[in-house]
Amino acid sequence: MEQSQLALDRIVIELTERLAEDEYAPLVE
Repeated sequence: MEQSQLALDRIVIELTERLAEDEYAPLVE
């Protein structure tokens, strides 16, 4: 149970980072 929770948290963090990159990429360029 704990292991799957950690995996889920990791997925959420990765998706959040990708969304942040997509949002900020146009501002950087």
